[in-house]
Amino acid sequence: MVLDARHSASPMGVQDFDIVRDVFSSTGCKPNPSRQHQPSPMARPLTVDEIVGQAFIFLIAGYEIITNTLSFATYLLATNPDCQEKLLREVDVFKEKHVSTSWIQLPMGYP
Repeated sequence: MVLDARHSASPMGVQDFDIVRDVFSSTGCKPNPSRQHQPSPMARPLTVDEIVGQAFIFLIAGYEIITNTLSFATYLLATNPDCQEKLLREVDVFKEKHVSTSWIQLPMGYP
């Protein structure tokens, strides 16, 4: 979808990227929240090696997801200056409301 947006002649907005809506409308699936799936009990706990392996996979996979998300968000902000201004105003309001502590103001005591 992102590549389609980059190569399309007409500008695309945020409403064009609702993947969940597209999936449900194209397959005729209806979400059914009343249908509950009970998790099956674990046969054995994870070993330390398995936990480290899963954490490593999440770390590596997270880089690509974050990079793509930030790239797409930047693209949308660049193509929608009104949204860019709104975001800037929201950041300014947040910064005024929540004053950040600089590292100089932190206590210098060591444990």
